[in-house]
Amino acid sequence: MSTLHTAGRERVALLPRSAEELSELLARCRAEGRRVLAIGTGCALREDLLLQERDQIISTERMRGIIEYEPAEGVVTAWSGTRLSELRKTVEAGGHLLTPALPLETERTLGGVIAAGASGSDRLRHGPLRNHVLGVRVADGEGIITRSGGRLVKNVTGYDLPRLHTGARGSLGVIVEASLRLFPLPAVRNGWWLDAQSGAHACRVALQVRATRAQPLSMTALRLDNRWQLHVELAGHAAVIEDEERILRGISSSFQANEAGRTDLEQLMLRLRNQHHLSCQPARIEELVAQLEADPTTGDLLVDPGIATVRWTGARPVPEVPPLSGVQRALEQRIRKAIDPHGMFLRG
Repeated sequence: MSTLHTAGRERVALLPRSAEELSELLARCRAEGRRVLAIGTGCALREDLLLQERDQIISTERMRGIIEYEPAEGVVTAWSGTRLSELRKTVEAGGHLLTPALPLETERTLGGVIAAGASGSDRLRHGPLRNHVLGVRVADGEGIITRSGGRLVKNVTGYDLPRLHTGARGSLGVIVEASLRLFPLPAVRNGWWLDAQSGAHACRVALQVRATRAQPLSMTALRLDNRWQLHVELAGHAAVIEDEERILRGISSSFQANEAGRTDLEQLMLRLRNQHHLSCQPARIEELVAQLEADPTTGDLLVDPGIATVRWTGARPVPEVPPLSGVQRALEQRIRKAIDPHGMFLRG
């Protein structure tokens, strides 16, 4: 067992070491009428999460290890408690790149990342995480483990339940194992940055880059101590990188190649891991950044212009999300009732 702090209280989390132990725990919770909060390490739980006295926390962080890695297929399968750092080290040794790229990968588990739907800064190149989850095994409220999708791309059949579990935050069951699609490890990878006059200026330059044939791995604008910078990460074959470097310099002669320039970005990403964030339509990203930049309560800012997301460190609250429409709410309720008929799983 381990302890977890939620809403200022210390709660006990059970730590099964295998799928069989997990099944037994879930069956016992169902028999005792307990609701279950499924977590990895608990590093990305909702801030507004409230637990009742009888609710049980189950962590999969001890269900770890790589089950199968197929370099020829570009697929890795692992237990849900496996740390992203372990996955990345293994697949890079085999010549592959793992997505998503996230801060604090030594704390993040595969199951937790999938449950949170946590796409990284490399979403600009590779797309959202849900596109790369090929298969999952999930334990339901009775402790029964089912499989959907497959371990190899050619074997993926049936209903696309892996995408349904991606971003469901554990509300539809406990992820036991998962298979991820991989990408070839790039031959060259480097970073470029420029000082920007404002957040809107940084966004405009980023969108100019997107309008060219260049395909950056990531583009991030950040305001740190009232100084704006735009960071662009390139990855690929040497000849392609040379062409993309010429494109960057053609857009702005202020671009500089400096690996040390990523230090501030990495530090800010660590500070922002559990802070406020907001997404918008790509066409509105300059407007949104200008609004946040003008608010003194925003603090430091990190913007992904290409995927239109913003994070900030200050106290400025996130605007309320519009409620689901009646049709959307009814569809969500039908899905929840079909997969978790007893309402056993909490949304973490």
